[in-house]
Amino acid sequence: MPWWRELADAMLDRSVRELWVLKNSRAGCTENTILAPMRYAVANGGKQMLYVSATLGTLEKFAEKRIKAGFMLANKTASAYRQARVREYEVFFPNCDLILSVAGATGGYKQSGYEWIFLDELSTYPGFAADVYRKRGENYAFSKIVGISSPDAAQKRGSDEDPIFIEYRRGDCRKWTCTDPATGNPFVFSMGTRDGWGLRWNQDAKLDNGEWDLKRLKAWFVTPDGTTIEEADRMNILRAGRWEPTNVNHAPGVRSYHVNNFVSPFSSFRDIAEAFLKAKVAGSMALRTFIYEWLAEPYYEKIDQPSIEAITSRESDYRRGSRPDLPEGSTPVVIIGADVQKTHIWWVARVFWGDGNSALIDYGASPTFDELDAVARKYDASRVMIDAQYRKAEVYEAAHRYTFVPVEGHDRLSMPYLFSQIDPFEGTRGQGDNSIPLFKLDVDVFRTILLDCIRGESARKWSIPRGLPLEYQRQIMSMRKIDGQWVQKGQDHLFDCETYAVAGAVWSGAYRLL
Repeated sequence: MPWWRELADAMLDRSVRELWVLKNSRAGCTENTILAPMRYAVANGGKQMLYVSATLGTLEKFAEKRIKAGFMLANKTASAYRQARVREYEVFFPNCDLILSVAGATGGYKQSGYEWIFLDELSTYPGFAADVYRKRGENYAFSKIVGISSPDAAQKRGSDEDPIFIEYRRGDCRKWTCTDPATGNPFVFSMGTRDGWGLRWNQDAKLDNGEWDLKRLKAWFVTPDGTTIEEADRMNILRAGRWEPTNVNHAPGVRSYHVNNFVSPFSSFRDIAEAFLKAKVAGSMALRTFIYEWLAEPYYEKIDQPSIEAITSRESDYRRGSRPDLPEGSTPVVIIGADVQKTHIWWVARVFWGDGNSALIDYGASPTFDELDAVARKYDASRVMIDAQYRKAEVYEAAHRYTFVPVEGHDRLSMPYLFSQIDPFEGTRGQGDNSIPLFKLDVDVFRTILLDCIRGESARKWSIPRGLPLEYQRQIMSMRKIDGQWVQKGQDHLFDCETYAVAGAVWSGAYRLL
């Protein structure tokens, strides 16, 4: 794997202050860019080092099986380790120190600074901030940070927010560049384009029902010049490659490298093709994982959220605080959805008719449950669906007093919603025959219904009055669905209120699920 040689040399290059490696999983990166330099420093002396892992659990296992055991692989490091004072996460060698720590911990920062700082799988760090580690090297004239990571598909964030992508783009973005054996032109191994160059596989492995017979799958690579590269030739072509920077506007002294599964002896063209086809079948989350862990590339998900255009297009010709003209013979039902906060309760009042058409009457924030009840009486609400996840005891008591319906949201239920009876005073002197309803909803189901209504993708009409303040639009737009996961951006209280109103309408029969 000659692509690691330049990174090893860079550890001794005083002009290089930071090394960032955006990599695929199982790339051999930790061994070559963290453990090998660490052992070199122990063998040759003079470096104060800090190694950082994401969690204590990962650090414990790695410290014993990879770091400490690795010092026994060569005579110099083995001799130094035998002479060292070894504590659980501190190793004081005769000529250098190694501190092992976890992200965010202060125990690993007892020294004034470190000359070499190793950040392993930094995308998994909670609240990663590169400047925290840069400050740890300020006391050394030629300190160095080495940060490596695969993008973390488990995090509910976009690629532009993943720290390894951020730090990679600060650097010179080096790519392992190979030579086309037929034309002599440079190229980089990647998935390529749909109908042009890149990874290719036999289409006759696709069955009539659209599924792939993976046992018959074969794969090869086509360069941008049209040259076909078979698996048998891949490693020879790769080993003759070189690193080429692609970002001339990089921060001074910052190098960054991109390594994907094509640049790996552990995977073949066929392995990559099979993993891709399986991910496509499994859905967007699996595809995101493939792109992160196999290709180490950004994944820009399909983002489902209400746009400002979609919201304003739902405006109807009536004023806030009133109802639009409803079809003759309609039986309107008013539902209030309420979201409880520390000092107040957000709410929306929405009227439903037909099989689920609706119009927003009003919204606001009431400081007390008494005032929320006054709003319900003002608009003659049939149900008040109130969030019970926060200030639960108070909500239960208010629900008993005012006949509100407590709501609990869950990520997954066996059905869209479940209804039960609970005693709001259970465990207190007031327990007894005081049952109130408890409504449990699958938040994904009802948020998706609401999103479809707002964007006009539902058969039901969803309306708002003209001239609402921007506050309403901002809160409705703050909840978005990214790659199947709901992500909050800003205050989303009114979005939650609208969700609870839809749930109340479904429960009341005012909104009929198809």
